Amino acid sequence: MTTTLRLLFLATSCLCSVAASAADSIDAEVIFRGTFRPPFERPSANDPPPPKINFGFGWVGPRPRQETNSVVGTKGLDFGVLFIPHAPSPKGAPIKLRYVIRFPELGQVKPGFPATTHAESEIECLVGLVCTARYVFDADWEIVPGRWRFEVFSGETKILEQAIDVQAPPPSVERKPNEV
Repeated sequence: MTTTLRLLFLATSCLCSVAASAADSIDAEVIFRGTFRPPFERPSANDPPPPKINFGFGWVGPRPRQETNSVVGTKGLDFGVLFIPHAPSPKGAPIKLRYVIRFPELGQVKPGFPATTHAESEIECLVGLVCTARYVFDADWEIVPGRWRFEVFSGETKILEQAIDVQAPPPSVERKPNEV
């Protein structure tokens, strides 16, 4: 009985160390950071050329607009990172990740609610293929100037961190009815 328990303990210890080393070998490569084009918008002549990214067959995610690490916060702005997760699993195998967006120090303040310092979401990516972590400003209160940090985790291990600075939007210019 004691021998059986020792063997079971050794086998379990080996399995745990294999699982831990597999989790440790997951990483991610940032391939784009910046702004994204709305889903059905066509490029204009003034747009910079898009980055050359092989999205793979059937990509339906966001299309990059401009690579940058600094954006002007405006309602409707879609920004973030594209990355490729790498793991010991075969290419195309699903992998569950968690991404966290950390807001600047003051946090976001939705009217009538306390300030929040981050938002997080579970995502399923495919090993070796493009995945995304992004944010869209849907309301004016969401626009918090400062450094926004996009972090991606596998379990409790951070595998990616990318910062994008959000600049305050320009003050709106009010025109009198007779001005053109």
